Amino acid sequence: MHHLTEILALLMVLGIAAQWLAWRFQLPGIVLLSLFGLLIGPILGILRPSEALGEAYHPLIKLAVAAILFEGGLSLRFAELKHAGAVVGRLTTIAVVLSLTLSAWAAHHIVGMDWAVALVFGAITVVTGPTVILPLLRQARLKRRPASFLKWEGIVNDPTGAVLVVVVFNYFVGADAGQLDATLEDFGIGVGVALLLGGVGGWALGRAFLAGLVPEYLKGAVALAAAIGAYALSNLVLEEAGLIAATVMGVVLGNMNLPSIAEIRRFKEYIAVLLVSGVFLLLTADLDPRILAALDWRSAVLIVAVVFLVRPAVVWLSTIGAGMSWQERALVGWIAPRGVVAAAVAGVFGPLLAARGFAGAELLLPLVFVLIFTTVVLHGFSLGWLARRLDLSAKRQGGLIIAGAGAWSSGLAAKLHELEVPVIVAD
Repeated sequence: MHHLTEILALLMVLGIAAQWLAWRFQLPGIVLLSLFGLLIGPILGILRPSEALGEAYHPLIKLAVAAILFEGGLSLRFAELKHAGAVVGRLTTIAVVLSLTLSAWAAHHIVGMDWAVALVFGAITVVTGPTVILPLLRQARLKRRPASFLKWEGIVNDPTGAVLVVVVFNYFVGADAGQLDATLEDFGIGVGVALLLGGVGGWALGRAFLAGLVPEYLKGAVALAAAIGAYALSNLVLEEAGLIAATVMGVVLGNMNLPSIAEIRRFKEYIAVLLVSGVFLLLTADLDPRILAALDWRSAVLIVAVVFLVRPAVVWLSTIGAGMSWQERALVGWIAPRGVVAAAVAGVFGPLLAARGFAGAELLLPLVFVLIFTTVVLHGFSLGWLARRLDLSAKRQGGLIIAGAGAWSSGLAAKLHELEVPVIVAD
């Protein structure tokens, strides 16, 4: 049995090492994290997190995901919706329904999943979470519009997909199995409570910051604690609804024009880097190679269908008339990496469905893990290249700022300008 201190130290050191190597060699950080996790888990057998952490394994991952979503919510600016609102609205509504329906249909007909399991699989494929997409966007440096599309879709659809899984599971298996009215009522109450806690809680916290009721050095920590509290309370009403509460609280705080919001974002970004690194290492290290033995050629066909057919079709159909260029539709239609929430949800509900004898339930977890690895690798390595090919990559332009407008510095600035070096003189 590994000591908890050793496990946490190993995760932190390896996680940051992977992030640094990714920066140093311009590689997708998520890919290196996945490889490191496989190395210490299934390959070398150094760590099996679920055994080492016991009952704390899933709660730790869930709390980390809530914190990551809160950080993602802080980065969502309503001002971006002036140019991206119509597309974001389609990607978080119509695209969700289409993705769930088409993926579930493919899972049922290709690998023979029971409709209950197929619908759970379809709901999981809705998730394109910030644990993957935000690091990729940071590295790829897209133009503002396509970056906003992917960022808003990932952060909003992450909790949406998780809650849809819970709703589908409760309809087929829960206490009110087969009773659509009761299932929808529970869904409405849970989402309503989450929106209330996240929205009102975020507004109240922002007002407290503006009133000076929280000192500067505590604001980041208080914001994080409030998000975790809203997450836990919402989950008491409906499982996974807490992800909505954490996300909404981040969005509300991020759009209140708080004087200290930059410091809060920076604090949360540091925390998010550690959490994303640790969670990916935990999930990949815990992967049992034997579960992959359940997959066959039909499983490969399903993964190919979801990645190469369903996702592009969903984006192209849902964004008809939304004002996107064909380049933007091609990019968004290709980029849809799945991440932590998909893995965590599959790890919880796959075994529960299998224990109740639903056909194909034993395939849910290995299929989702293969989908995660496939999309992380394909999209991680192709995003920057594709963005450049489609002219959707922001131009990198360095420059020089000169403090002081004396004769010498003004002459230097003029000469640099002649050499086409961007220069600003500040005095």
